Amino acid sequence: KIGDNAFSECSKLVSIELPEGVTSIGSYAFSDCGLLSSIKMPNSITFIGEYAFKSCGYLSSVSLPDNLTTISDGTFNYCGNLASIKIPNKVKTVGNDAFNGCGYLKSVTIPESVTNIGSFAFTFCEKLERVNIADISKWCNIDFGNFDSNPLVFGVDLYLNNRKVTTLEIPKDITRIDNNTFYGITSLTNVTIHNNVTSIGEYAFANCSNLKLITVQGNNTDIGANAFSNTAFYNDSSNWQNGVLYIGNYLVKANESLSGAYTVKSGTKIIVNSAFSGCDRLTKVTLSNGITSISNDAFSGCKSLISVAIPDSVTKIGDYAFFGCESLASVTIPASVKSVGERALGYCFDRISYDWIIIPKFTIKGVSGSAAEKYAKNNGFKFKALKETLVKQNAVWYYTVDGAKVNATTLCKYNNSWYYVKGGKVDFNATTLCKYNDNWYYVKNGKVNKSNTLVKYNGVWYHVNGGKTAKDTTLVKYNGTWYYVKSGKVDFNATTLCKYNNKWYYVQKGKVNFKANTKVNYNGKVYTVRNGVVV
Repeated sequence: KIGDNAFSECSKLVSIELPEGVTSIGSYAFSDCGLLSSIKMPNSITFIGEYAFKSCGYLSSVSLPDNLTTISDGTFNYCGNLASIKIPNKVKTVGNDAFNGCGYLKSVTIPESVTNIGSFAFTFCEKLERVNIADISKWCNIDFGNFDSNPLVFGVDLYLNNRKVTTLEIPKDITRIDNNTFYGITSLTNVTIHNNVTSIGEYAFANCSNLKLITVQGNNTDIGANAFSNTAFYNDSSNWQNGVLYIGNYLVKANESLSGAYTVKSGTKIIVNSAFSGCDRLTKVTLSNGITSISNDAFSGCKSLISVAIPDSVTKIGDYAFFGCESLASVTIPASVKSVGERALGYCFDRISYDWIIIPKFTIKGVSGSAAEKYAKNNGFKFKALKETLVKQNAVWYYTVDGAKVNATTLCKYNNSWYYVKGGKVDFNATTLCKYNDNWYYVKNGKVNKSNTLVKYNGVWYHVNGGKTAKDTTLVKYNGTWYYVKSGKVDFNATTLCKYNNKWYYVQKGKVNFKANTKVNYNGKVYTVRNGVVV
C-alpha cells in the first residue's frame, strides 16, 4: 500500500515503478510532483485515492491497472500534459474532477463497464479530439454528473469500437436519451431515433455541427429544449418553414422574431419543449388538429399572445407551457386534455418583485368535471363551464360543446343517463372502462352501467360497483364462479382465505374452491376448510 500523501510535493521525483503486490495508492500520494513524467503500476492495484496525481504537470501518459474499479475524485486533476487515457474495463465510476484541467488531453477511451461519470470530470479538456467507446446502449445509460462530465461536449469525433461514428441508429433497448448525451460529436452526420425512445433530453444532440439528417420515428417522444440546436440541420435555413423548424411530426423551434398570427402545419403531433419560448411578438397561434401534446415551456414568455386555439386532439399541456403570456386573458381547454401542468396557464413574471404572479381576471373555459376545471379550481382562476350535450343527426348521436361538434373520447350526461363518446360519437356497441374526472366508469352498450360485476380491460379484470371501479378486497360472483378481488383487481395468483358476508372462504388461484377439504395456514394460524368454507 502507498499511503496518503506518501510522495506529495516531491518536486524532484521524475519516475517511479511500483512493485507487484501493491494494492492501493492513497489520496494525494503523488500530488504536486511537478516533474513526475513516468509511473508504472502493477495490475495488483485495485484502488487509487482521490487527487493521487493532482498537478503532475509533466505526466504525459499513464497505463492504469487492469483491476482498477474506480477512478476517484480528482485523480488526474490538472495533469496538464496528459495526452491520452484508457480507462480499464473494470472501472464503474469516474469521480468528480477526475481529469479536470487536463488541457492537452486529446483522446479518452471509456469502456462499457462505466456507469457514472462525476461532475466536472473533463472540465477544461478543450483539446480533446477523440472519444472511444464500445457500446452505444451502455453510453446512453451513463449517469453524467453535469455538462462537463461528458467528454463529447468539447466537439470531438466519436469512435465506436475504433470506427468513427458518422451514422448513428439508437439501439432499440434504449427508451431515454439524457441531457447532453451526444452533444458536440463532430463526426456525426445522420441519426435515427426509433419509436421506443420516449424522452430526448435537453441539448442531447446540440452542437453536432455536421449532423444533417435527423429521423425521429415515434409520435409521442418528449424532446427537450435545444435538443438539436446548432446542428447542421438546425443551421440550414432551407429547413425552416416561415421561421419555424420541424423534424417529422415535431415542431422543434420557432424563431424568436416570429410575429403576428401563426398556424401550426397540419400533421404536427407535438409542440416541443420551449419551441416558441421568447417569441414576444407572437399575437395569435392556431394549433392544428392532431396535436397531442403542448410540452413544458412551449409558449413561455410570449408576452404579446392574446389568442390560442387548442384542438380537441390535445391530451396534455405541460408545466409552464404558457407561463409569462401576460396578454392572454382566457383560454378554452377541450375535454380531451387530461393533464395541465404546474403554472401552465394564467401566470407571469413580476418585474418588480422578481417572482411569479397570477394574471388578473384570467379565465379558463372548459367542460364541467374536466382537467380544465380542476386546474382552475386548484389555482384560484375563474372557470366558465361550456355546455356539453348530445345531438342526433341522421341516426348518429354527436357530442357537442357550446354547439360545436367535438372529436373527443369521454362521457356525456344526457337525459339523466351517462353515455360513452368515442371519436365524437356515442358508441352504443362499446363495453369497456372509461376514465372521467379521475374515476374509471363501467360502460355497457354505450351507457354507464351500475352493475356489481367484473370487467376485463387491457388484459386485467377489474371489480366495478355502482358504475365505477372499486378498490376493495372481496369476493365477486361472475358467470357462476366466485373470484378473489384484491385492491379492485382479480388476483389469479392468490391462494389465501377471504372473508365475505361473515364467512371465510378458501381461495385457490384467484377462485373460491368449494370442493376443497384441507387445512390452511393463514396469518400464522392453521384453519380447517370444508367444502371451501372455514369451519
